[in-house]
Amino acid sequence: MDDVAKPAEQPFDQALRDKARNSWTFGIAAVILAMLACGSYITVLIALPLGIMATSNARAVLASPDLDGVSEVYARTGQITGLAAALWSGLVLLLLLAFIVLYGGMFAMVFAANL
Repeated sequence: MDDVAKPAEQPFDQALRDKARNSWTFGIAAVILAMLACGSYITVLIALPLGIMATSNARAVLASPDLDGVSEVYARTGQITGLAAALWSGLVLLLLLAFIVLYGGMFAMVFAANL
């Protein structure tokens, strides 16, 4: 039993791991808020910057030369979830803007025709 080697612990940068964990947390929170967007557009407005922050933090972590495996997993998950939430939130906000412009133009034409 004693001749079985234990895996060596690699030294890691605690600040880098904390930044990667924050990226992961922002990404998961952004995805949850983006999926709750059916109820309110406020959640989409909150999810968009969270997704962008998760993606940018993850890119900064992944660019670090002394990246350990756990931090890389946190950062890659944060990057993927942040990007997905930002894209979904952007799409929903773009559709909202299109509806506002469409109905605004329709009401403007109706009111202009009645003048």
